[in-house]
Amino acid sequence: MSIVDINASIVDQVRGNAPRTRKIYLWYARRFLLERFGAEEPDWSTLEAEQIREFVRREAAKKHPSSCGQAVTGIRALLRFLVTKGVVRKGLERAVPSVRTWRHCSLPKHISPDEVQRVIEVCDTTTPLGLRERAVIYAIGAYGLVSRRSDPSKGQ
Repeated sequence: MSIVDINASIVDQVRGNAPRTRKIYLWYARRFLLERFGAEEPDWSTLEAEQIREFVRREAAKKHPSSCGQAVTGIRALLRFLVTKGVVRKGLERAVPSVRTWRHCSLPKHISPDEVQRVIEVCDTTTPLGLRERAVIYAIGAYGLVSRRSDPSKGQ
């Protein structure tokens, strides 16, 4: 299966995505194939999981965390396509590493009881939303999700 055949087929395979998204996925697939095989006909039997992981890690490192998943999805789509065509061994698509992106990674793991009290005090208890926010904050504190120096079961 030639790279040209793969390019056309991958675009068809990733249906449901916007044309721009498919174009991005295809771009990553082309980059990977050209880096791995150059202009030669691919020898799929030489494709190794570590080569896939290394490529995805390198590409993801160049991007902002919110967009580094594009390389992952593009290469995973390529490999899934190749597996369905019987060109590469089943399971090779699992070599693509996941990219961790934590939306709230800058939030603190714990806040002090004083900080909890300040948060509770700013809840607008004259509205249903404010009452709900206050109840949620109390519940979080009661279940020990807030750092406490004393025993949370004592309500301190």
